[in-house]
Amino acid sequence: MESTKKDKNGLLPFLKKFITKKIVVFLVSLIIIVIVIFGVNSAFQSDSKTVDIGLRNIGELATQVAYVTEVDVIDDPRTFFGAKIPFTQSHYVYSYDFVIKAGFKVEDIIPDVNEGTKTVTILMPKAEILSNEPKLDSLKIYLEDESIFNQVTMDESNKAFIEMQKNAEKNAISNGLLEGAKENAKTVITGLFADQFDPEEYKYEFKFQ
Repeated sequence: MESTKKDKNGLLPFLKKFITKKIVVFLVSLIIIVIVIFGVNSAFQSDSKTVDIGLRNIGELATQVAYVTEVDVIDDPRTFFGAKIPFTQSHYVYSYDFVIKAGFKVEDIIPDVNEGTKTVTILMPKAEILSNEPKLDSLKIYLEDESIFNQVTMDESNKAFIEMQKNAEKNAISNGLLEGAKENAKTVITGLFADQFDPEEYKYEFKFQ
């Protein structure tokens, strides 16, 4: 008799009293959902993933530099009805060196890795000029002949300097600066990713805009 009373007041009868069929169904459903999310889903992953290794803290990636020397001539006589006025001609011949860097904005570089094909695809923006800096200590004056009646103003000098800077950039581009930047970018970026994606194991493909 005592054993029967203990069974009626034990833990199992207590749980049976409060756990309904609805709660059991809910718990079973919850377990199934957890298994699906953390078990089955891990078996179905995409082979492709986007990475930013080595690029995260770089704003600009300069991959080619050109050193250009520009020579300018200022020949500025005053005229009167189309004729040069004597003793008013100022004549200068001088040069400046410019350092022009080309490369890419890193935020526009999109790398993608496909583990299935072992391919690293790099989507690249257009190569562009990142800086055009004069070497101010490079000034060389080959001829300086200034008339006291027609001195060259600061405004004229500044305009001449800006034109020299523009011409230096044009000359650098026409001599293959941007093409060199694209080719060097392949080597630089491959080197940045090489530790994780060995070039002997992965194929690297670069697609430029």
